[in-house]
Amino acid sequence: EYRHFKRERRRSVCIRNLPFHYTDRELLDLVIELLGCGLSDIEACRVKYCLDRSGIGKPMQLGYVMLRSAAMADEVIALLRMSPRHDGRDLR
Repeated sequence: EYRHFKRERRRSVCIRNLPFHYTDRELLDLVIELLGCGLSDIEACRVKYCLDRSGIGKPMQLGYVMLRSAAMADEVIALLRMSPRHDGRDLR
C-alpha cells in the first residue's frame, strides 16, 4: 500500500508526530475536520505501525492520507502549517 501513496504523491500527505493512540479512523476524522470535507473525498488513510518482537504493532506516529485531488492535499498541508496543534501535539 505504501507504493500506492508514493505513486500518487501529489495527492498524498504524510503527517508526522501523531499521538500514539491514533488509529486510521482518528486520522481520517482529523483530515475531515481540517478540510470540512466528506468521507468520499479521502481515498485512503493509514497510520503506520511497526511490529515488535512479539508481533504486536506499535504506532510509529506517522500517517498517510490519499486525497481526491492535489489541491486538497495542498490545502491540508497549508492548514497544518498555520495551525499544527492537534490533540496536544504539533503535527507536521
